[in-house]
Amino acid sequence: GTIDKTSETFLTYNDKDTLTYDENRKLIFGEAKTPQVQEKYVYMWYTGGSVNGPSLNSIISPEDYSQTAPTDKNYYLKFKLNNTNIVTNSYACSVHNEVEYCLEGGNQAILYGYAEDPGDYTGNMLILKKLQDLEISCTFGSTYSYCVDGNIVLEETGASVTSRYRDYFCTINDDGSSRCFSMI
Repeated sequence: GTIDKTSETFLTYNDKDTLTYDENRKLIFGEAKTPQVQEKYVYMWYTGGSVNGPSLNSIISPEDYSQTAPTDKNYYLKFKLNNTNIVTNSYACSVHNEVEYCLEGGNQAILYGYAEDPGDYTGNMLILKKLQDLEISCTFGSTYSYCVDGNIVLEETGASVTSRYRDYFCTINDDGSSRCFSMI
């Protein structure tokens, strides 16, 4: 039917040339462009039984997971996939005031980002700092940090990241493995 008129829209012509729109929204003939790879995410959360999730760098079947973030849960795991369905990034997420906040799981020695001076925080500590800036109760330490908003907790231990609601947990471990479970 129609072609969107954006600078990201292009058509390949004769397997090597492209038609695309310029900044003035005029169709132009030019060199071939590589298509932009869209980011693909899948999600999981506790559903009544302990369940192991995918590990970093594993190949998964996206249809085995939710294709959208839950609308009825404020905690979950989120997995970024490349175009061959390899898990490239894993996140423990929670929703506060309708905004998603995610701590990246995996090698916490790199991702944790704690510093004595909060102005020097990097990585996951910056995410927790954003929650604190929203006046959510947070505690920061060199090996364990967390933020609590009512019953929703987002925590970083230096060995794992966890998103939880009351006694329901979703965790990504330092080795990249993941699972959701209950302490009840």
